[in-house]
Amino acid sequence: MVEANRNSNLSATVFGSRAGVVYQHCSVYLHEDTENLLVPVFCDAAAIQVAEMHGRAKMFYDLMGGELDRHAHPSMGGREEFHEIISVVDDEFRPAGQGASPFTEADFEAAAKLDPSPAVMANHSKEGLSAEVPFSGIRTGVAAVSQGSGPSTALFRATRESHPYLGSGCLMRLILPTNVKDFSVVADLNELETSTWTGAHRFGGWHCDSEGAVSFVSFLPALCYRPGLLNEMLWSAATRATWAYEQHSQP
Repeated sequence: MVEANRNSNLSATVFGSRAGVVYQHCSVYLHEDTENLLVPVFCDAAAIQVAEMHGRAKMFYDLMGGELDRHAHPSMGGREEFHEIISVVDDEFRPAGQGASPFTEADFEAAAKLDPSPAVMANHSKEGLSAEVPFSGIRTGVAAVSQGSGPSTALFRATRESHPYLGSGCLMRLILPTNVKDFSVVADLNELETSTWTGAHRFGGWHCDSEGAVSFVSFLPALCYRPGLLNEMLWSAATRATWAYEQHSQP
């Protein structure tokens, strides 16, 4: 399940340990100043989520066993043909991602020069943004996670790197300053985000590489582009870093 979020886009793939189900989850925090910016992105996330899980359900079934969670509509019954949303990635998002990324140096520069800013330090280039955001404490309190002293910031990176099947856009990673020995810690983070108030937009999922490095991976497809969106994602990343520290500083 940790590996399932290597190429996250706008949702996390989560294993619900209590119910024993695999599902995708996204969420957003809204207020009147961000509604026009974020509601369209959330709608895009929901559309991709349906299409993606429809295509991946059989894969998870083959890997993990169990049952496919299929239900007919309570009053209309089963569909004779798939809903058009099932093909939204092929029909809309992938074609939009065939060109150059709409995220440019102007977007990265604006995020780097935010004032006030959630970042301790930020740098930008034509290809991306690097920003250090506070990680509350120099080490975590969980023996399985902490490996001695470490920096007190997490690293947020946003680049014009393409997605394997959505094409161009903006790849974002929030990299925590700690490694894990037990990969279940990352699965726990993914599940916790569905049941706690993080204060951060849930566009993406937690992943752990082969060296135990923990990061939150997110991808904004080209079709989602809006001026100022990257600024909001930087604020969200800083909030998530604080939340992640609080979860794993618990004894």
